[in-house]
Amino acid sequence: MIKDKINEIHENVKSELKKYNNSWIELGMKLVELTEQIEVKDVKISWKSKFQVSNFSEYCTVVLKKDYEKMIKIRMAAKCLKNNRNELYEEYVNDKKVNIPGYSLIYVVESKKKKLNEWEKYDELIGNLFEDEYSRSQLEETIRVYAKQNRVSSTSNKRAKTAKDPGSYNFELIKRRENIYLNIIPSLRDEIDSVFEGDDDERLVEIREVMDRLEEKIREVVNEFNGVSEDE
Repeated sequence: MIKDKINEIHENVKSELKKYNNSWIELGMKLVELTEQIEVKDVKISWKSKFQVSNFSEYCTVVLKKDYEKMIKIRMAAKCLKNNRNELYEEYVNDKKVNIPGYSLIYVVESKKKKLNEWEKYDELIGNLFEDEYSRSQLEETIRVYAKQNRVSSTSNKRAKTAKDPGSYNFELIKRRENIYLNIIPSLRDEIDSVFEGDDDERLVEIREVMDRLEEKIREVVNEFNGVSEDE
């Protein structure tokens, strides 16, 4: 009898936890709706005229008194859900216990949407997110693999176009430069993920995003230098 009661309570806890984890969805949808109503082109209403702020970020900070970066992520996640899995959202409307990824997980994919579309991998990763229920580490690792494949291909193409005189290039230096974004930064990021595995602290999310931007920026700089004669 006690066992049955504990099992019942445990199932109730899991049910309530699902509803708790999904609590961002309705807020996100309302933020999407508000933005669409204000920013629609044929309406003479603006953030300034309605709320005396310049944009959505200020609206979150000044009017709502909330962290605008978090609100942006929640809005972005809701828009992704609406655009890519609206049937899942409609199911959620009728049953708040429907399993939907958290907004921070969806943001991992949405924040890389432009690049993923360039690599023709966005739809595939959306499937990994919603149907395969990938974890944060799985999503980030998949994105890194896509990025590495694309960068190696891009670098090879650039070398083929610019390497008119192979004898004029310092290939050892090129290798060291590429090693920064191909191995050093990914290794540091993997070490951070390993030490803080499963931790969704907002500061760690920010650190991961900063490292992604750093890796991208270093790649751009390296590609500008690679294949260029040191005498030029």
